[in-house]
Amino acid sequence: MNMNNGHSDLHATRMSEILAVAIDFGTTRTGVAYMRPGDPMPTQLGRWPGCENFMHKVPTVLRYMSGSRDYEWGFVADKAGFGRSILFKTSLGSGEAHTYPDMAGKTAHGMISDFLNAVYDHIRKRLEEESLDKLKMEFSFTVPATYSDPVVEEFRNIILKTSFHQHRFNVTLTEPEAAAIHTLYSQRSEEDFVKGEGIIVCDAGGGTVDVSSYQILQPGQAPRVKQMGIISGAPCGSIYIDKAFDDVLLERGILQQLSNDERYKLRQQFILRKESFTNDESRPHFHVELPRDGIQGDLIVAGFVQISREMMIEFFEPSISRTLTLLREHLKQCRAEKVKVGKIFLAGGLGSSQYLKQRIEDAFRSDSIRVIQPTDTASATVLGCIRDQVRDLQGHTTTVESRRCPAHYGILVSHAFDSNIHDPADFHKDEHTGKAVARNQVEWFARKGVEITNGSLTIPRQLRRTFKKCGVWEDILVRCDSDEPPGRLGPAIDVKIICRLKTDMRKLPNSVFDRRKRYLGLKRFYEASYLVNMIIRPADLKFEMWFKNTRQSQFLDISWELDGVPISGGAQEDQVPQPFRSRVHSFRDRWLNSRQFPVEQAFAESSLSHET
Repeated sequence: MNMNNGHSDLHATRMSEILAVAIDFGTTRTGVAYMRPGDPMPTQLGRWPGCENFMHKVPTVLRYMSGSRDYEWGFVADKAGFGRSILFKTSLGSGEAHTYPDMAGKTAHGMISDFLNAVYDHIRKRLEEESLDKLKMEFSFTVPATYSDPVVEEFRNIILKTSFHQHRFNVTLTEPEAAAIHTLYSQRSEEDFVKGEGIIVCDAGGGTVDVSSYQILQPGQAPRVKQMGIISGAPCGSIYIDKAFDDVLLERGILQQLSNDERYKLRQQFILRKESFTNDESRPHFHVELPRDGIQGDLIVAGFVQISREMMIEFFEPSISRTLTLLREHLKQCRAEKVKVGKIFLAGGLGSSQYLKQRIEDAFRSDSIRVIQPTDTASATVLGCIRDQVRDLQGHTTTVESRRCPAHYGILVSHAFDSNIHDPADFHKDEHTGKAVARNQVEWFARKGVEITNGSLTIPRQLRRTFKKCGVWEDILVRCDSDEPPGRLGPAIDVKIICRLKTDMRKLPNSVFDRRKRYLGLKRFYEASYLVNMIIRPADLKFEMWFKNTRQSQFLDISWELDGVPISGGAQEDQVPQPFRSRVHSFRDRWLNSRQFPVEQAFAESSLSHET
């Protein structure tokens, strides 16, 4: 049973007893929405500690108390006079293990965990006030399109260390796909979407700008689309516009005169001016209020930082330039499929910028493409995520009927060595068969751009191991983002190791394996033939192992890597409440330590344990 999907569990739990909760953990702000299957519309969490107004998002900010591990979060931390921790989400994928003495000795990952725990506690409190806390909660998280498979797993492992581990949760969608789903459901007229037309969705947030493109298969109240281009993204969100402002102040000697708290307050004032910027020629200057008097500099005028219209354009330019590149690439991919793009939809916090909208309109005016900012632009990701989650709980077909494989996936193998083909550095002699083989070769079993239907793509891979004594076997999974993948792994080649699949069947008797003998008949050895399925899902990968026609994923351990550095390990299981997880492991451990019954019976009972 797919524990993330959970449709079998829904037979035991009435739909009215389930509450779907979606979380958009953002670089600068975080949103939460919830919905019961059958509700006409999702509800956004809008009341937060430290804020009197109804706000759809809470600042992704922490402040640790001096001399303790206690902390404030959200609006409370944002209003504090000093010691704020911000932008810690950007540490994901950096492999950062550095601790911060001023932050209670926390790593950046520890800060993410603390913030998510605070969000969880607040969700529980609000649901108690709404008398919804007795429902069975199921959580979904989104991730940027720029996250590689190991980084998604890194994020999942952080969630496992928070209070969310008590519930069923999943890292469901990429942020641009969730934003696209909301865009489809937020249509206000039949003219918004036309069957057969192409649309591009640009999710411009705080840290990244992610772009996806689709063809409309069915407009209306139950929309269906087909993904056209490979979902792409770049680190060029709104925080990089803020950094450009900081860099100018640093260059002019202004930033050095400010404390960390004063710098933060000044940046917040700039953000307000940035969000309202429209490149209006009648406004040659913009003024950002300084936090105090006495600050000197050539940009200081009567207690304000004076920014020219030209300077503001320069702040925006790198982000907009990269965004336009992403959009043009998707337009090119749609045209290659003979699909005419009629509209570009903007989502995310930066997506609400009128200046960004103007620049995109100018860039694509000759293509007769409309640029639209839907309602709830900044909340598009969390609202789309909750819509998709509820449809899945109800057993409906996904809104995105078909997707594209985001990259080439393959496995390192050994081939019979051919001096006319293979690099001499890859030569190796198999110790059991005595045959010359070429190592570090790649067999690509999933091609970039191949169509994925029904929500996932299962790629089977038959593996064979020869041995005299059973050991732990390692298979290395690799990924290539180039259009044409190379045939081997090597320096300066665009092939990255993303995980190592370790198979351990040492507790099984040799009688379950096939007996073989060397070609001269002098040496005998064993052969294990087993199947590993790689399942490509919208935001992540999953693996399962089959041996003797029975699923035996308990023998499979996945160690994820990021740029050659291990970031996580352990047998992959879908995220389920801990009591269930413990029962699975305790059964498996008892079985592995026992040889009191035939292996066929062990297979049957172990499989039953995973299916229950």
